[in-house]
Amino acid sequence: MSVAEKALWLIENRAGAPASLDEISTACGVSRFHLTRAFGEAFGLSLIAYRNARRLSDAAQRLAFSDLSVAEIALDAGYEAPEAFARAFKTAFAATPSDVRARGSASHLPLTRPPALERNMTAELPAPRTEDMKPLRAAGLARVVTMDELATIPGLWAEFAPHFGSIDGQVGYRSYGLCRPLGDGRMKYMAGVEVEPGAAPAGLEIMEIAPQRCAVWTHEGHISDLRHTYAAIFDRGLKAAGLAYGDGVEVELYDERFDASTGTGALEIWIPIR
Repeated sequence: MSVAEKALWLIENRAGAPASLDEISTACGVSRFHLTRAFGEAFGLSLIAYRNARRLSDAAQRLAFSDLSVAEIALDAGYEAPEAFARAFKTAFAATPSDVRARGSASHLPLTRPPALERNMTAELPAPRTEDMKPLRAAGLARVVTMDELATIPGLWAEFAPHFGSIDGQVGYRSYGLCRPLGDGRMKYMAGVEVEPGAAPAGLEIMEIAPQRCAVWTHEGHISDLRHTYAAIFDRGLKAAGLAYGDGVEVELYDERFDASTGTGALEIWIPIR
């Protein structure tokens, strides 16, 4: 069973099973961030967002078809106060718990159903090569995102594109997508280039990356399929290679093999390992 499948099973069978991010990551035998990436890349939303959506969807069904009180249903869904449950419920469904109970049906609500794992997204990968990455000083545009906001990253690259080639202190013509975990499912993603030591181009953020040991995979094909490669890396690739995700920064390396005008070609994904 893959990392994403095991986490999904634990959430769906949560009676007596781990429910917190820490507990689920321990049960899956991976770090919190590895779990976050594996689940998010496989299913397109964060584990916490999915867990909460499933809890509220289950609560909606219970409101419609059981005799449990709203307070009991709220507590079972992880909300100590019925008021907090009601607010979350209305945000998710644009309806109140009392509305659903009075109607006796939840069929009109946009309930979250268990997803099917896309097998083509978790295909086996060739074994990675391992590399000792040298220190990197990068300058670019950065944004803090969650797994639910990865779709905003292409827009960040579009904003950065006019800067490329005219950045003070730029080294060479490679570009880098840099992802630094921040905890709680958040990450800082930078679209940037390498710059000389001490360079601080106006209007751009600086990210310093210390030397790190990395597993390196090559993504070939269109950039829109990059998520599939990440899903395979975090769901099966690291485990199959006998590697563990380490502290550090993920690096996407775009060099002369990648055509930014068409989004096609090859790029490298450098994953920090222990």
